[in-house]
Amino acid sequence: MPSSVLQTTGAQIVEPAAGLCSQPDLETHQCKWLFLILAVTFCYLYISLFSLSGIPYFGNLRQVSDQAAFWTYACRMLSGQVFLRDFHQFTPPGTDLIYAAVFHWFGASMCSINWTILWLGIVLVIVCYYLARSVLRPGMAALAALLCLVVLYGDRLDATHHWFSSLANLLAVLILSSRRNWPSIAAAGTFIAFAAFCTQTSGAVGLLACCAGLAWEWRNSQISSRLLLSRSMLLFGAAFVVWLPISWRFIAQAGPAKYWYEQVIYPPKDGNFPTGFLIPHFTWSAHPRPAVALFDHLTTYLLLLLVCPWVTILCARRRSGTNQSSVALFLLASLGVFQALEVVTMLNWNRMAAAAIPSMILAAWLISRMGPAKRAAVAACWCIVAAIILVEPLAMRMHTYTRADLPTGMALLRKDDAGEVLWLAQHTHRGDWFFEAANTRLYVPLALKNPTSVHLLMALDSTLPSWVTEVVQGLDQSRTRYILWSPHSGIGAVERMHALPGDQLDPLRSYMQRTYMRVAVFANGDEVWERNN
Repeated sequence: MPSSVLQTTGAQIVEPAAGLCSQPDLETHQCKWLFLILAVTFCYLYISLFSLSGIPYFGNLRQVSDQAAFWTYACRMLSGQVFLRDFHQFTPPGTDLIYAAVFHWFGASMCSINWTILWLGIVLVIVCYYLARSVLRPGMAALAALLCLVVLYGDRLDATHHWFSSLANLLAVLILSSRRNWPSIAAAGTFIAFAAFCTQTSGAVGLLACCAGLAWEWRNSQISSRLLLSRSMLLFGAAFVVWLPISWRFIAQAGPAKYWYEQVIYPPKDGNFPTGFLIPHFTWSAHPRPAVALFDHLTTYLLLLLVCPWVTILCARRRSGTNQSSVALFLLASLGVFQALEVVTMLNWNRMAAAAIPSMILAAWLISRMGPAKRAAVAACWCIVAAIILVEPLAMRMHTYTRADLPTGMALLRKDDAGEVLWLAQHTHRGDWFFEAANTRLYVPLALKNPTSVHLLMALDSTLPSWVTEVVQGLDQSRTRYILWSPHSGIGAVERMHALPGDQLDPLRSYMQRTYMRVAVFANGDEVWERNN
């Protein structure tokens, strides 16, 4: 029979009668919906990432791609460099190792990167569907999964550590939603450990959410206090026992003191941006793609703030015992609340989208309880999904693309970026030293190497003076020929000293003025500086 769901009546939550279809019919119905969402997901992601002839899109150089940092970390590790000893990084190495495995097996190229983004999206949609099935019927679960795809994941298609750690926490919640025996709790702890191996705080968030779900059963007198304590200890123990062996090698190589500083002490400083606390930065444009992005951002922000706290309140008002659906509901709400608290101090869209998946699923659950308005709300949601799936690829194809044969393979470049990338491809060779001051997007596609221990610089106090010194030393020792400087990315002009409060880049600017000369300026404002001698 279909899994029962909860219905609110004032402060009480009651269960509606189960459906009348047989179990085989339900399984057939569920398989049809799953096949539908998989087909839609593959088509949507493929046409967003590849041309019809299979050539990958490179993306927009002016949009800082967070995932590009992990591409470069992966290449550094594959070349023999050691995490935290040879380069600075402020997230655990889990995401680096995923990309390193992809590059080892399939080569480092835009093609392998875009296929990684595509398959991550497919796995994410499957997990979202089965999570939604724990509280919704197949049709509504499919709608929830597709909303997660097009509104959250498809907004940026930026496969960073946030998405991998969020996926791991969702898998932990999915396991505990159906059963909470000893093997299931140990398996959930394993996924929480992997979440912590990708993002430090996500491990703690997943652990708190799962413990809250276990406490939900105890609160409703389904388990004893002793059993709750035993389960919680097993969950924590399994997470720690898995996390320590996979992390210990990196802790030992870097040294405990340095690992502690770069993974625990420094990240709050790195997250202290001028904007993003409680209220994110919204932008508007009449162009179709930015307009869709604004809708995505507003939806994500409201979901993150409102849905999970509201569902948690509904669960707290509950008067009767628990069942599988109510535990799943509370687990999702708890994960959503804790993930919102995790990102609330710096609300950028990549962090918010990954954290809002439980909120999107529970928003679909709330829509399913709307009574007479349900039909219209569901139809509107399906229209939103269809509109985004159609508009976003069409908006991409409004741009003119240049086909480029890069050192790592073919790629399609936007017209306003093609000049810059092709110039660099013509003036550099595979394995050359090259420094991209404000971004990391060009190292992997052009097969270039960063001669410094710093992946990028910002004109903020989050860039430490010692890092600027390390950059100058690395450039000088390697005699790096080209530096790409992007004044419009916030680091200011090379000739303008102390461009912003907290700007630590003056020693690098002085070094570049003495040692380099500007040889190219591109349409997007980026500059190439070449070494004088």
